[in-house]
Amino acid sequence: ILFRLLVPALPLLCVLAGSALALIVAAFGAPDRRGRVLALAAVLVLALHLAAPSLAPPEKYEIDKTFFAMLAEGGKWLARYAPEGSTVACFAVGALPYYAGLPCYDLLGVTDARIAHGPLEPGEMTGHGKTDWPYILAKCPTYIFPMEGPDLTAAGYEYKPVSVRVGEQVLSLRAWRLLD
Repeated sequence: ILFRLLVPALPLLCVLAGSALALIVAAFGAPDRRGRVLALAAVLVLALHLAAPSLAPPEKYEIDKTFFAMLAEGGKWLARYAPEGSTVACFAVGALPYYAGLPCYDLLGVTDARIAHGPLEPGEMTGHGKTDWPYILAKCPTYIFPMEGPDLTAAGYEYKPVSVRVGEQVLSLRAWRLLD
């Protein structure tokens, strides 16, 4: 799932891979044993790199697939049932806001510079440990889909989990709705 963070580096990686391939081809033509060993090592490293995504346990892939399908279904639910003019704040700013078609506030700072440059919560993982609740709540999003978080009742929200069907499973998304 974190491989997506490497996307901006892909052009540079392609140039480096092309240069490495040129060195490998040149090394196979090398007359000495050392050059051939280096070329073989480079080929093995490239092969392992290409195989790395398939080394993840299959159950991890299934869990991720189900999770992202659940977010997509949550977005479709919002597209069907959210009143016109609604906004959403969520921890995963991909599938859910895409399918909802609603303005989205990013709880983790992936698309919000203020949160992105804020402090990392102690013990949290980069990319998942930054949220500025007062800042988000000041925007008064109609719906909030947090991964975890505080009880938002005092801020004028009611807890209303959204049930969605993914394949044969009915799953529940944590959701808070702003009271009128």
